[in-house]
Amino acid sequence: MGRQRQLTSKEKKRIIRKVKIDGLAVVDVAKQYGRNPRTIYRVVDGTTCVENVQRRPPIDEAVREAILEMTRENNEIRSHEIRARLAKPIADSTINRVIRESPFYCKGRQRPVRRPMKKTK
Repeated sequence: MGRQRQLTSKEKKRIIRKVKIDGLAVVDVAKQYGRNPRTIYRVVDGTTCVENVQRRPPIDEAVREAILEMTRENNEIRSHEIRARLAKPIADSTINRVIRESPFYCKGRQRPVRRPMKKTK
């Protein structure tokens, strides 16, 4: 048995609609298309490219600048504190992504210094 043909954009859009809007189980959709459920999950999650299917709305540039300005003022500020100050509702994960993609973000945290314990007599 050879490799299966690639799913077309129309098929991918139908799969997304069946799972996300119609509420069908991924396993059932996989059986309909003769595919592995992992393939369907990749299509639904966006790992597989689908043209003209909007996954999430773009972030407004003013909101992006407001997030980065608050981060510049206080680098210890948490995403839920930023969300409370913003005029638009926005998810914590989106705020974290904007900060992570910014040029002044420090990747990784410094590990705490571990000092040897004092020996007791």
